[in-house]
Amino acid sequence: TGSGKTRTALAAAERCPELSMLIIAVPKSNLVTQWADELEKHTSFPKPLLVFDASTQWQDKLFDRIRAGHRRGWTSPLVIIGNLDSLSGQRFQTLMNDAGIPQNTLLVVDEAHNAGAPTYRRILDDRFIWRMGLSATPARHFDEIGTSVIQSYFDETVYIYSMRNALEDGRLTPYEY
Repeated sequence: TGSGKTRTALAAAERCPELSMLIIAVPKSNLVTQWADELEKHTSFPKPLLVFDASTQWQDKLFDRIRAGHRRGWTSPLVIIGNLDSLSGQRFQTLMNDAGIPQNTLLVVDEAHNAGAPTYRRILDDRFIWRMGLSATPARHFDEIGTSVIQSYFDETVYIYSMRNALEDGRLTPYEY
């Protein structure tokens, strides 16, 4: 917490060539708005579509924006920020299948260890060519299968910022662990 995972992910997303769609999956609804705030403060991405709570709030808008992107050629990326419940749910999954996922899509999963749970694995779609999992604790406790799913989907660990490094860099408050 507080070591820069969100900003790092957003900076990486801005560097994706010809990005058509950015999907950010978070574990809880309160993090949806937190990510939206960070996106607005630190990037030039357009305003995101927030996918959580009642599907009547986002379903038609999302379908229309995806279809428009396909017709117009994805002149700017569509940014979707949603919680794992909504993004792995039947409505979102069906909508994505019906509307069509653009080729240059990046999936960012915050607290990626949660996506290893059987109920959330549907978000780990093989059609997302770019993938980034963020987690301070990437292994799922007492769930070797879920951990294996996460490791297989995200491939390899690219960067580790240890607790020791965060303490030495003054990013965490020192206390006895």
